Amino acid sequence: MPLLRWSSWVQGAFEWRDLITSYNGNSYSSYSQICTCSFAQLIKRAGTPSLSGFRPWLQRASSSTEFFYLITTITLQSNPAAWIGLIPMAILAVYHVSAFLNSTLGHTELWRSTGAAAGHAWLAANKEAALQASAILEVATAFQLLLSVLQTGPRALFSTYMYANQLRGRRWSPESSKYHAQAWSELGRRAAPLLRHVPILQRLVAGGQRWFQQGQRTAA
Repeated sequence: MPLLRWSSWVQGAFEWRDLITSYNGNSYSSYSQICTCSFAQLIKRAGTPSLSGFRPWLQRASSSTEFFYLITTITLQSNPAAWIGLIPMAILAVYHVSAFLNSTLGHTELWRSTGAAAGHAWLAANKEAALQASAILEVATAFQLLLSVLQTGPRALFSTYMYANQLRGRRWSPESSKYHAQAWSELGRRAAPLLRHVPILQRLVAGGQRWFQQGQRTAA
């Protein structure tokens, strides 16, 4: 049932406090729940891949939000210190649970009397803000992963690169390009005063920008 899938996603996403501290049983259980939900939604949207048609299926699926969150979950499972990445998934799950409950219970007096109808209307009215906040948090996760490389050393490099590559795809995906462009633009505006005084950072940022532009050509 859709409600059970999205409820499991919410439950897993909100156990991020366990994920910050250690690789414990609850952490893996939470990530498994999120992975299962992400994969189920990806199959629902893109269909089940066949062996002969896997490459076109991957090209079709890789630009979707569901694929991004599936890869993000796998990345964070190997690097749970980057807990910020769970928040956008929780936001998305809340929206899906609200939509499902509204379609199921929206005609009932209980839905209206408990304030759930007003809450659903508020979520709908603030959908653009939620999508923008999710984009900002997705970008912030990349910097949290970079910090983890400094803290834990080379073992965090692969998960950081894998996430950065997916984040580059999000920058040019039709679903998220608008929000990620705004997030990166705001980050650039805030970082500009610092970059003017640190030339080496300017070169690093320029290299990162070139790498992200290559993602546009790949997406095209």
